[in-house]
Amino acid sequence: MEARFRVDRLLWEMAQSIDNKVITQTIPQPKNWLRDATTSADSRIHDPSFSVGELARLAGCSENHLNRSIRKYYKRTSQAFIRQLRINRAQHMRTQDPTLDCVEIAMRCGFSYARHLHDQWRKETGISFRAYRSEQ
Repeated sequence: MEARFRVDRLLWEMAQSIDNKVITQTIPQPKNWLRDATTSADSRIHDPSFSVGELARLAGCSENHLNRSIRKYYKRTSQAFIRQLRINRAQHMRTQDPTLDCVEIAMRCGFSYARHLHDQWRKETGISFRAYRSEQ
């Protein structure tokens, strides 16, 4: 009986080890420098000229390294990542102050035109800017 218990225990430990390896290998976590750069970028995202180059400078790495890292950890291009940060900020603003119109939110989130925000919003969320307000 004791041998059976040891075998079961060993199998359980092996399964735990495999599960932990699978989890850590399939869901890579962003490095601290990338998380820090993303946080810093949030305070500069309102500037329409904010670019991948500036994000790389904030991260302290080359654009190529940044592009590879964003693709690895966030599964998007660097430009799409910046666009997503802008859309996230717009969603937050839309939720916090529903009286803000599309033009005001676009300017505060780094979009040059309200139409660009509207198009990107629909592309990212699947619903229109106006429909998002009515869902909230």
